[in-house]
Amino acid sequence: MVIQNFLFPDEVCKAQELYFRKTGTANRTAEGITLLAGEALQTDTYMNALDIGYWKKYTNLENVILELRVQGDFKFLIEVLENREENRLVYEHEYHLESAKTICINIPEEIRSGTLYWKVCAKSSVKYYGARYICVQEHEKRDVRLALNICTYHRQQQLEKNLRKISESFFFQSQTEFYGKLHVFVIDNGQDFVSPMDSDYLKVFQNSNAGGGTGGFTRGLEEIQREQQTHGYTHVIFMDDDVEFQMESFYRLYAFLSLLKGEYQDRPIAGRMFRLDKRKVQYTAVERWNKGNIIHIGGNLDMCLQENILEQERTGDYGGWWFCTYPIQSILHGRPFPFFIHCDDVEFGLRQQKETLTLPGVQVWHETYEYRENPIIIYYDIRNALVVNALWGQAEDGEEFIQKWKERLTEFHNNQRQDLKYLCTLAMWHFCSGRIFRISRGKIPPLWVWLSKKEAILKCVTPAFHRITEKRVKNQYLHIIKKYKEDYKRNYGSTS
Repeated sequence: MVIQNFLFPDEVCKAQELYFRKTGTANRTAEGITLLAGEALQTDTYMNALDIGYWKKYTNLENVILELRVQGDFKFLIEVLENREENRLVYEHEYHLESAKTICINIPEEIRSGTLYWKVCAKSSVKYYGARYICVQEHEKRDVRLALNICTYHRQQQLEKNLRKISESFFFQSQTEFYGKLHVFVIDNGQDFVSPMDSDYLKVFQNSNAGGGTGGFTRGLEEIQREQQTHGYTHVIFMDDDVEFQMESFYRLYAFLSLLKGEYQDRPIAGRMFRLDKRKVQYTAVERWNKGNIIHIGGNLDMCLQENILEQERTGDYGGWWFCTYPIQSILHGRPFPFFIHCDDVEFGLRQQKETLTLPGVQVWHETYEYRENPIIIYYDIRNALVVNALWGQAEDGEEFIQKWKERLTEFHNNQRQDLKYLCTLAMWHFCSGRIFRISRGKIPPLWVWLSKKEAILKCVTPAFHRITEKRVKNQYLHIIKKYKEDYKRNYGSTS
């Protein structure tokens, strides 16, 4: 079983040092890479190093073979990065290959920590064609079946591109071990998506946008559940419709899940998020909620730098729904909270009450928050974060709760943003009542959106609205928190 293929730069990300490092010209050709005498190629990089310590901690991986297809005279080395100051040589050999051959090297089983990489030092012209790491423990392999849950809304072009990429992958080629192991469920909230392919393993469902993204992902879970008895899915992947990705992420995830140790099979696995505008930068690996003051683990790191692939912290509280995988038994008995948009992935992840894992090489490229921010989004972020804290016991006491809210109001007031001051107050008001989640499925009603754009009215209305809201919170804080917990248990319950 292949656990990791060597990747070359591609149209998704062309940053060379994300994939390999070189000395000299080391020209890239259609077949691979050509080295001249004295040049070197090495893979101590984010995409192509093998974090063998991580694999051996969480999976049953024991016997690993490195396969390398190459031609020429060269010295070949395998080393392990233990930390930023130290690496260890584990293999060294000279090869003289007059024609292209595949060499196979057994990685010593006693290597149980660190990050593995290899290096080719050319003595004459060398042609490198590709490499992969293989696990030979077929008896340890678990039968993994993936259901991909995508919610879309008027994004025909990007989604069509993504589905074509998936349809051309091994998951849709009958002669491979991956065939039939990935089913795709597209929930079309815009009701205008036309699928680019016809397959039993891809289905598109027209859906109302009344519940927003949360409603779309919820519908996806419902459709997956209807087919669960027939297809026996083991995992559900939540993925945004506007991401860019490499299929290798799916292959590595599939291998990792296939070999996962029994004690970790209930863990969610977060796909990392890289920036679309700076594609070598990892925006986040996984998240810690921290009462809404989100901590991005591995946040904003240039992953071309060797030091950044030696991560110290790789688990978190939850993964974003740009790409996040859950074991099926943990999620089919509950529904996402009806936030409409934002924080649905947070609440759903915290609900699992399990550490969320990550895996190098499993990532998507996605637009970051600053490109999406607008006044209405700020309303959802404030309101929904309050709900998450109320549900998961991370809410502050009443005084601290009100003080933090008033600090946001002061910030907006000082910036002369009447719209944000009003929407911040409205977010608290809707949080206090909770009715908007039952009546409007979490969506802010059009009247309130219209009012947010009327600055003259807001200057008169907001001060009084703020005082009434603050009084309500002070008088009913404990009752509000208790009511959320009771409603949640009754309507959404546990996912276990």
